[in-house]
Amino acid sequence: MDRPNRPMYRGKRVPVRPPEPVAGQFQSRRTWVWWVFFMPGTVLTWIEYFFPSRGQVWASGRRYRNPIIQVGYTLALYAAIVFLIVLAIFGHHQGR
Repeated sequence: MDRPNRPMYRGKRVPVRPPEPVAGQFQSRRTWVWWVFFMPGTVLTWIEYFFPSRGQVWASGRRYRNPIIQVGYTLALYAAIVFLIVLAIFGHHQGR
């Protein structure tokens, strides 16, 4: 007798289903836009928290998961990207 290859829980075969989304999670376009905007600051604070510089353990712990710091890091990162793009476009001007 062939049985489908399904996981077992307490000796009984259970159906395999994808996880259900949390109610309201990523349902609106506004949420997606905010998540994409917010992610660089979240990643930067995560890196800073898990790999702190010498003597910055407590400070990085206070900044981790702080939304104000994450938005600040995100804005600083986007400002640096815009600056580099402007510098690349207009930076090689020789004014003689």
